[in-house]
This record gives sequence, structure tokens and C-alpha cells, in this order.
Amino acid sequence: AVATILAVAVLAPYLLALFRRPEDSESPGSPSGVPWDDPTHHLLALIVVDVALIVAGSAGMVEAALTLGREWGISHALLGTLVLGPLTSIPNAMTGVRLGLASRAEALVGEALNSNTINLAFGVIVPGLFVTLAASTLTDRLELWWLIGTTVLTLMLLARRDGIGRVGGAFLIALYAGLSLIHI
Repeated sequence: AVATILAVAVLAPYLLALFRRPEDSESPGSPSGVPWDDPTHHLLALIVVDVALIVAGSAGMVEAALTLGREWGISHALLGTLVLGPLTSIPNAMTGVRLGLASRAEALVGEALNSNTINLAFGVIVPGLFVTLAASTLTDRLELWWLIGTTVLTLMLLARRDGIGRVGGAFLIALYAGLSLIHI
């Protein structure tokens, strides 16, 4: 029940913003009351199609990776960390590079944080409605604290006036490599 209330509290503002209709957005003479004349609804329809394609593609990619992992004797944890994680991050990385090259640092950070918010919502909050998320082994606890520490460090580096920089980026990559070693 608590997880459901928290999920609704997180998702409700997004839905309200999506369907909010500013008073001054209607032009004189435009037919009012026709909901699909609003461009927001067209975007919503595209979002539904995009999400369906992303979910189908992701499911196919995960199943292919798991099948290959079984055939090659690779653990699921290692597949998730070294194969699926990086593969699913390619669109975000491409967007980040484009925004960085365009000197749009604020948009780049916003895109990364929003992507992680979506991952947390659907990777942690929704499953948390059905199962308990508790670290049971020493390795699980170490991974959890490693990820929390890396996230905090990343946000601290982003808060610096000069941003993360090459040294900070290299350090974050080294932390990710260290997490990967835990799985190996």
C-alpha cells in the first residue's frame, strides 16, 4: 500500500502536466472541445506507440542476451551489468553526446536524470509493488552501496562549476569497472 501511494505521488504530477491545458493556448476560431485537435494528444499517441516499440525491442534484446548467456555459461548478473546495461544506455549516450556537442549542459543533465528517474520508476517502484527489494547477501549490499555512492559522487561532480570533466568521467568509468569486477 505504501509503495502504491508513493508511486502515485511520483507519477501524478507528470500526468497532470501532460493533460494541463493553459487558458491562453487556444486561438480564436479554433474548435474547442475536440480533444484530438490538441497537439498534446497527438504526442501522447506517439508516446504510446514508442513505448510499445521500446518494450518489445527491450524484451527481445533481454531474451536474446539470456539465451546467449545460458549457451556461453555467463551469469545473469554479469549479463545485466556488462551487456544489457550498456546496450540499453546507447540511446541516452547518443542524446548526451549530441547535447554536449551543442553546449547544452543543462539539457544533457536533465535528460540523464529524467532517464534515470524513469528507470527507477519502472525498474524499482513498479516491481516494488509486487516483491520486496531487500539486499540479502554481502555482495548485494556491497552493490547497493556502490551504486548509491556512485550516484552521490556523480551529482557532486555535476554540481561543480566546471562540471564532471575528463578526470571525473574517468573516475566514474573506473567505479563502473569496479562494480563489474564484483560480478566477475
